Amino acid sequence: MRTLHTGLEGHEALFVASQRQASHVLAFHRRHSRFLRFVDSHQKWMLMHMIADTCAGSAEGVAANWICERAQDIGIASRNTTLAFFGQLAAYGYLVRRECDSDKRMKLVALSRETEKILGEWVGVQLAGISPVGEITLDDDVTLRHIYLRSAGRLVGTPSYVRPPIDVGLMQDIRGGWLVMNDLLTHIDPTDCCKDSIAVSAFSIAQRARDFAMSRSTIYRLFRLAEEAAILGWEGEQGSDSLKMSGYHLRQYCRWNGRLLQIVCEAAQQANDNCRQTGTGYYFPQAAAGIRAPATRLL
Repeated sequence: MRTLHTGLEGHEALFVASQRQASHVLAFHRRHSRFLRFVDSHQKWMLMHMIADTCAGSAEGVAANWICERAQDIGIASRNTTLAFFGQLAAYGYLVRRECDSDKRMKLVALSRETEKILGEWVGVQLAGISPVGEITLDDDVTLRHIYLRSAGRLVGTPSYVRPPIDVGLMQDIRGGWLVMNDLLTHIDPTDCCKDSIAVSAFSIAQRARDFAMSRSTIYRLFRLAEEAAILGWEGEQGSDSLKMSGYHLRQYCRWNGRLLQIVCEAAQQANDNCRQTGTGYYFPQAAAGIRAPATRLL
């Protein structure tokens, strides 16, 4: 395990927000497990945000090639990876494909209404990590979409979020790694978050394989890579409940995740300000009063 002592100050607030967010992420997964089978890594989430951001303001959708080129330019994914992702989403109705009326050679893509609704719910999950009042749900789909699109554009345009630190990216870019990391956070005692080696209590690989509909071999591969990178380690026999996480990795993850929370928080506050100034849309003052951005000096 690494024993670096960098960045301890102020870390507790970021961990509390990330842990609170993690519990809501797991509930979100239970509600939308089929959708999350396809959005199963940080790379896939970034592609989803890019599709939403690129299609914003277009009723019919945008050219698939345009999204592929943009994803490649930013460094999110290759053209083939992006096209394969389109195919998976379209096969299950999460992405709509249509021909362009003005140019039959051009294929347009856009997110389906169901996907937009799920992504709006995703925004509430992120806000739940910041707000002590719990998960924020709005009945106004327009406001939810507004908050999400503001967030998606900022996330795609933030290089430090697009490309996480190497050890964080190792967990986030493996299939199901982002979900396992959120689950690990819920098994950590908040009083231990600034230690060099942090105990992860009562974590069962067999149970997680059932809960997340993942094979044990996939989870073991994830843990093996994490162990080689000194992120996770077993005390005793591999696969036992005695699991340890590097405190350095946890702090790196919370800082990186704090960027997401900060961006979503600012998007929600901007939506609040717009509603208050124009007198239109859905304004939620009680929730806004509870929103507290993570320590920005760590971001």
